[in-house]
Amino acid sequence: GGGGASSSSSASSSRAKIYENVDAAIEARLDTARRMPGDQYLSAEAARDMVLRATVPATPTTDPSSSSPTDPSFDPSTPVAFRHDPRLQWPSLQYYTREQVESFYRQVAHP
Repeated sequence: GGGGASSSSSASSSRAKIYENVDAAIEARLDTARRMPGDQYLSAEAARDMVLRATVPATPTTDPSSSSPTDPSFDPSTPVAFRHDPRLQWPSLQYYTREQVESFYRQVAHP
C-alpha cells in the first residue's frame, strides 16, 4: 500500500475519496486538523473515533452485518470512504447579519 487516498466513484458520490484502510483515513483527519489555521489540535484517539463512526467500506461486503468499521469483525485493511449527508452542502436556509450574530453573543449567559 502507498499513498492512502485516491479519487474514486462510489454509489453515493462521484467525488468520494477512497482511503486505503482505516489508518489512512485517520491520518487524513489528523492532517486536516494540522493544516487548519490557528492552534488546532486533534488527538489520534479522537480522530480514530471520528473515522470509525463516519466511514463505510468502500467496496460492498458480502456480510451486511459487518459493514461498519465499528464492528469487531471488520477487517481494518479494508478500503473505506467517509459517508456524508449531501444536505450538509446545501445553501443555508437562514443567514444572519453581523449585528444579529453579535446580539446572540451578547445574550449568552456567562457563568
